[in-house]
Amino acid sequence: MTEPHQQRTRLLQDFLIPNLDNGTFREKLFWVNREKGIFRISWKHQSSSRFRSEDTEVYKQWAIVKRLWNPYHRKAHTMAKQRLRAALLKLKHVRCTYKDSEYREYQIDISPDEAYAANTSSNDSNAPWLHPPIRQSSSETDESDQSLDYSYEDYLESDEFIDQFLRSNLISL
Repeated sequence: MTEPHQQRTRLLQDFLIPNLDNGTFREKLFWVNREKGIFRISWKHQSSSRFRSEDTEVYKQWAIVKRLWNPYHRKAHTMAKQRLRAALLKLKHVRCTYKDSEYREYQIDISPDEAYAANTSSNDSNAPWLHPPIRQSSSETDESDQSLDYSYEDYLESDEFIDQFLRSNLISL
């Protein structure tokens, strides 16, 4: 018997933004300037004299959410930090703006056109972009290999959804 499809946890929508907004990790992950989408994350090296085990809490929680945390592995904290770094690097709309021995700053990028659209859009609670767009058939488009099978899960993980999400007024960057 096959397992039901499990929705993947997304770093930006499911982990970073909710924890930034809630202040879950206090000085380890916080907004520097929410309006500009700038946040800071503690990034101390384990060999630093200022390092404490609590400094890895953000990485550890991301690993737990992704079901990859193994507290018995001797390099569990290092691996968790590497996983978070890799996940951040994969995000199209997030870039590192500052690196230090103590922390890193990242910015969620929105182009000027997207920012304008986000600030001038109506407060439409229906948010039609939450649903996958209707795709044209191959006879109506030049791209004959374009698939009509566009699942809701695929759409939620697509750059198209993230673009629309960032432009929406569900989050106020």
